[in-house]
Amino acid sequence: MYSERGRVKGVSMHFYCSKVQEKYIRSCAKKSGKPLSVYLREVAVQGLYTRDSPLSPEVLAFQGELCQVAGLLEVIARKRLDEEELNALERAELKELSKLLVTMSRELKKQFL
Repeated sequence: MYSERGRVKGVSMHFYCSKVQEKYIRSCAKKSGKPLSVYLREVAVQGLYTRDSPLSPEVLAFQGELCQVAGLLEVIARKRLDEEELNALERAELKELSKLLVTMSRELKKQFL
């Protein structure tokens, strides 16, 4: 339906994406053996499949926990770099965070070793 060369008009469209997304799109077009414009047109018409197999819920939950830990560590590091002392609540959170990291590292060892 949209593949007939005679029906394709010379209309230019622009969109924004990150460098990583650009490389991904270009590599997908290259794998399909089609020019980038043809690949993008087909993907827009048919829909884009980002992954063959989505991540498991366990992996997504673990990723969320890691992001939470990273956020907490960033706050603590910022305070320490500003030479502020941690209050009792922050010290308690740091201890809990330490326990959480130990637990997470043990789970990783169990799964991958």
